[in-house]
Amino acid sequence: MADSEETQDAMVTQTEPEPSLCLKCGMPVSEDDGKFKGAGITCSACQNVYQMLYRHLGGYPSTLQTMSPDDQQKFFRTSNRSAPKNGRWSVLRANLITEMTRFKVEQVTRTVEQKFLPLGVWQTQGFDTDKVMAKGERRDCEVFGEVWAAPLLTVKHEDIRGSMEKEVATKEYTLKEKKQVKTKAKAKVGALSEQAGHEQLQIDEDCWSIPSSDEAPQTTESKAAKV
Repeated sequence: MADSEETQDAMVTQTEPEPSLCLKCGMPVSEDDGKFKGAGITCSACQNVYQMLYRHLGGYPSTLQTMSPDDQQKFFRTSNRSAPKNGRWSVLRANLITEMTRFKVEQVTRTVEQKFLPLGVWQTQGFDTDKVMAKGERRDCEVFGEVWAAPLLTVKHEDIRGSMEKEVATKEYTLKEKKQVKTKAKAKVGALSEQAGHEQLQIDEDCWSIPSSDEAPQTTESKAAKV
């Protein structure tokens, strides 16, 4: 009898469906707390973050788009904790910049750490060349000439975070400009529609004021004919 109960318990355990994982943060989510999109599901917290990004930036910043799936999941997880439902944009914005900076720092560290590079390369990657020269090490290269290596942990956080701030601010400004143009266009269309309505009303009033043939004033010839 005991063996039969254990077998039934095992069967029940095996048939239990695995919990769905959120497409954004990768965390388990119930069907009641998620929104389906195709074959996947997004939890309500990630959906809130997603909507805030589009409301304030018009979409993902380019750096967030280039993040790996794991890095994007980390962003949504930290954002869900720092910017819950009805959370403030300033909190989510700060976390966005922090995660974008972390990603860029790791990316740059993997690609240029322990390498001597021309100043032009440092500048292209967003670094302040004056700081590289002030804090870095200079060598002469037969191929590239003067090259520099910098202590990345000293230089990169400040410079990269500044560039991430600029990227987000640019997205905010661009979206604001688009909204203003759209608002002005709507106002212009509304004004034209209102003007057209007034003109049509005036035409209708003029039509009503035209006398009928019976009410038309008699001419001298018509009076003479009657006499």
